[in-house]
Amino acid sequence: LEFNANSEEIIEQSLRHVIDKVDPDLLILVDAGELSRATDDDEAVKSILKEKNIDYVVVDHHEVIKDEGYDLIINSRASSAVEEVYDLLIYHLGLEKYAGIEITTIMGIISDTGNFRYLTKDKNPEMTFKIMQECLENGFTIEQVSTQMNKYSFAHVQMFREVLNNFHVTAKYNYSFIGDDFYKSHVRAKISDEVYSWGAKMA
Repeated sequence: LEFNANSEEIIEQSLRHVIDKVDPDLLILVDAGELSRATDDDEAVKSILKEKNIDYVVVDHHEVIKDEGYDLIINSRASSAVEEVYDLLIYHLGLEKYAGIEITTIMGIISDTGNFRYLTKDKNPEMTFKIMQECLENGFTIEQVSTQMNKYSFAHVQMFREVLNNFHVTAKYNYSFIGDDFYKSHVRAKISDEVYSWGAKMA
């Protein structure tokens, strides 16, 4: 999260648990038209939303396949989900831009458009380039964001997950390790010595 000064943590909990804990008035689902894309117990979450009278809003750029009882759908068929959010918050609601919005926005655009390969005339490319120009005018570059996105390979992520899964905390010290099964099935076949050494140092 180092590229976004306004993000403090990623909460890895079930949506149902977060709703019970936070007790929100509004649930906003972004870049997905169905709750099943965000939770394994979508039917239970739908029941909770209805039971607690929580407003359910979807902000998406894909075609909506089925109606899940949304209170509102925001979809202008943009090239990326982040453009839908940017258009809503900055252009329509006039909210002040937060620090780091340019990096987040560029990242969303180049991810959803495949570095602009998937842009088509029916997906409002004018807005895509307008928003991108605003981001670039503030000193950010596509190369800078691409470097952040590709900083760690999939092999690095696999190694990082292995170290976290084996992390233990004791009264005197903390430790982790790379298991034999992981080494045999991943390291020898797919992960380079450089990545393995990186994981071993982290553990």
